[in-house]
Amino acid sequence: MGDNNQNRIAQLDAAMMKANQPVKSKALERMQMINAAMEQEEAIRREEEIQKLNKIASEQKPKIGEEEIRKALQIFKEYKNGKQNLDERMRINDDWYKKNITCDPTQQGVTKTFRSSWMFNALNNKHADFMDNFPEVTVLPRTRDDIETAQTLSGIVPVIYEQNRFQKTYSDNCWDKGNSGTAVYGVFWDSSKLNGLGDITIKTANIMNLFWKPGIQNIQDSPHFFVVSREDNDILEMMYPELEGKLGGSSDGETKTVDTEDKIDSSKSTCVYEWYYKKTINGKQILHYVKFCKDIVLFATENQTQVRSDGNGNIVENSMASMGLYNHGKYPYVFDVLFPLKDTPVGFGYIDILKEAQEQIDILNNSILINAKQSATKRWIVSNNMKLNMKEFADWTLPIVHAEEGTFNSNNVLELTTSPMSDVVIATLDRKIDELKETGSNRDFANGSTASGVTSGAAIAALQEAGNKTSRDAIKGTYSANEEIAEMVLELIRQFYNGTRVFRITGKQNQMDFVDFDNSSMQIQDVTDENGEVIGQRLPYFDIKIKAHKQNPFSKVAQNQDMMNLYSMGVFNPSMADQSLALLENLDIEGKDKLIQRVSENRTLLQTVQIMQPLLIQLAADVDRLTGSNVTQTLIERGIVEDIGGNAPISMIPQEISAKSTNPLGEMNTGSGHPTVDNARQKVAESSELK
Repeated sequence: MGDNNQNRIAQLDAAMMKANQPVKSKALERMQMINAAMEQEEAIRREEEIQKLNKIASEQKPKIGEEEIRKALQIFKEYKNGKQNLDERMRINDDWYKKNITCDPTQQGVTKTFRSSWMFNALNNKHADFMDNFPEVTVLPRTRDDIETAQTLSGIVPVIYEQNRFQKTYSDNCWDKGNSGTAVYGVFWDSSKLNGLGDITIKTANIMNLFWKPGIQNIQDSPHFFVVSREDNDILEMMYPELEGKLGGSSDGETKTVDTEDKIDSSKSTCVYEWYYKKTINGKQILHYVKFCKDIVLFATENQTQVRSDGNGNIVENSMASMGLYNHGKYPYVFDVLFPLKDTPVGFGYIDILKEAQEQIDILNNSILINAKQSATKRWIVSNNMKLNMKEFADWTLPIVHAEEGTFNSNNVLELTTSPMSDVVIATLDRKIDELKETGSNRDFANGSTASGVTSGAAIAALQEAGNKTSRDAIKGTYSANEEIAEMVLELIRQFYNGTRVFRITGKQNQMDFVDFDNSSMQIQDVTDENGEVIGQRLPYFDIKIKAHKQNPFSKVAQNQDMMNLYSMGVFNPSMADQSLALLENLDIEGKDKLIQRVSENRTLLQTVQIMQPLLIQLAADVDRLTGSNVTQTLIERGIVEDIGGNAPISMIPQEISAKSTNPLGEMNTGSGHPTVDNARQKVAESSELK
């Protein structure tokens, strides 16, 4: 009876809930409509407030005007005066590089002096060392949560480099670094790229047109930084109509360049200044930028006071006046220095230390050439009593010379001889050439020349690596500069890659792959505890690792030979994994981590197979017993499992290294210990032998 009552009560409750359901649904729907209307009204209010603030900001006087430009030009002149010695040294070094320096001694009758190219050979060899070790960028995460983003960035950053033709930029800057001691990279955001979408630009910069505060070691410590260039008047007037009729046609002489093969007419161009400066606001360093010509402001970040909204009262981009040009707050230039100097961001290069030896070599060379020309030119002393036809006497093409009067004898005509050059001069010349080679670390084996009997590629590579300590040291400095470049690239990605972009990258096994990427995974993220509650925020940071993209064929041969030697020793044999891992962990070779990972995986695979084999044999035996088939024998014949009787297939027998594997000299035997395998190897070798 009680159960029936409970059932009736439950049915009544269900009926009442069903009757009230339309009422509750309508009330909920009405509440949602009210909330949506209130949210829309609030969005309209916020959007109106944003537009009001933008209007007020636009009506205010620009913060950067003519007065600020005049003050900036005064600072620029101070910076320019402090850089005169560097500019003069750069011009002299460029003349030496192009062999435009007049060589002494000169003598009457010597119409041309000659310069040898010993120094250029050293510079060319250093440039080749840089190009053989072209940098490759790898992005590493600092936390476990950023592993996937770091792996994606490791594929994207090389694509950005490739799209900027970075190899050519790197090559040009390596010439600058080797010649004059300083190369400069510029890393910018170019909003005109990709049809207005914008992308990163990496290019070289002319150090003669860069200006910073004298006496600083790092350009980031300079309160102001100037970049000066010349642009055609027609282009300037087209881009900036406010300049029309104000440019003039005279050269102001602010830009500095070396002598070029082309004759440059600067009368139709005008000097344009780019002024970077830093301000600290609420403990954060803000980078501001001004571009001006004459005293006219073309662009200034502090004058950009407008904020951008999405139309619904949400700010999607703050004003540049409050945020600055780049969020990283650094001058977008990276200096790569060869031989550093104190209290200056620049250094000196190989021309600075080799030009004196080159000049002495040229002096001795020209002296020897003058002596050789004098020795090869016949000259005579003729007595006034001997009346010869001097015109015929001076013409070596005439077989007969007539004498007009007088007695012809040896006393009247005497050959004037030139003493040969002393052996001391030749020995001094050789010593000066050796001095230039040693000073420039440009020894013969660095160019591929070796001692007699050295023909092995590995031996040549070993000699080159032993003599390239100075090159490796200079390349490490270049890698440090490239780390800074990559860090700026990552920060520009974090700031500007708001929309999804598609990149073609090189995936695993060097296969082409496509990835979609935006900067959402690089923005500020919430940090939660084990209960999912937000306890803070973090900004993902990444580390940069630069490694060499080896292009030296001898280095590749040596590395390939090392891999073949490891294979011959049985390092990749899974049954010897423990010994192999102990060996690899104590070796210093490129790609060691990948080798250790592969050997460990092979060991795990072998252990798994060894564990599964008894089970597979038992299952095969059960199948044979139940069905009368011959599965077990088939598995043995195919080498999948070992014979229960102990006759294991050749492929399953571990090849251990023992005393029998080496000859009396300690060298590895080529035989495998299995006649069938050795016979097969012999046939393959005979068939592939060149005859």
